[in-house]
Amino acid sequence: MRPLLRFDLDAVAFSVTSKLEKAAIERARIQDAAVITHMEIARQTFILPRPTSGNIRWTLHLTSGREHADVFADAHGVIIGADLSGTQRAQSLNLFMEPELMVEAAKAFRAALGAKPILTAVGIDAKVVSFATNIPDMRLGIAGMPLTSSFSWSLDGLTQRFGKIDLNAEMGTQGPAPFSVDDVDWTIVARLETNSLAKVTIPQAHVTRIGVEKLSTGPGLPVLAWTVQVTDPNGEVTSVVADTKGAIERVVLPESRRPKIVWLDPAALAGAVSRVGTIFGPNARIASIVADERGGRITVDDPANGGRPATFDLLRMA
Repeated sequence: MRPLLRFDLDAVAFSVTSKLEKAAIERARIQDAAVITHMEIARQTFILPRPTSGNIRWTLHLTSGREHADVFADAHGVIIGADLSGTQRAQSLNLFMEPELMVEAAKAFRAALGAKPILTAVGIDAKVVSFATNIPDMRLGIAGMPLTSSFSWSLDGLTQRFGKIDLNAEMGTQGPAPFSVDDVDWTIVARLETNSLAKVTIPQAHVTRIGVEKLSTGPGLPVLAWTVQVTDPNGEVTSVVADTKGAIERVVLPESRRPKIVWLDPAALAGAVSRVGTIFGPNARIASIVADERGGRITVDDPANGGRPATFDLLRMA
């Protein structure tokens, strides 16, 4: 039995009950006519990382017989989340078929955490949007390792997940370049999907994941970019990389479809060397160009890396 945590009646806005009931039914979006069968007002309780009490919360349980949902609101009657796993819409949800929901997810993240450059990666899967940040998570991970906070958005709303182990902090290295939720145009997801599928041109292929983060595939500072993963009927994945406006920059083919470049062939190496000036600039300080059975690589002094040497894959520079 959980402990009973007291609260004052004056702390609860009972006058909004009728309005909240209507809002809860709208939020749940149950297909058939729904009724509220249970309502509870209580303080939240948390067991981990240590037993604590939380804010006062309304819980409204809705059902239509075939579907059910729980909607949560704060003491003032403002809806703060939901559990819609028992609804038809949640069970059949595919965010790639409803890309406009990405705008809603981004708004929820911004409302909760602001627009500072705290994001390190965003991933869109069929039912959930994941937000990785550089915000320290005060909880300790495995063996006391530091964590960074991560969040996820679904039809239930925005929730905080258990943090990700911060290996960069543990090893004293620089972490991923951060960006703001406002740096991304979340309205172009549908166009990204359409253009990526058209670029891949594989019958019955479909989008299985979309991500946005700052990539370091060439010289200079990491650049914010979209990556769209397209899976063909055989399960092979082609990655399409686009800039923040949705313009496709390159396509990364699966291993079986990549051209077999013999880097020890003088013609192949000469072709790669001919692109060095265009990619790295006429004043690039080149430490080495290597060609072997593993591929072609170039090492240059990278200003974005404090002038220290950085190695790049010549194939990815194409």
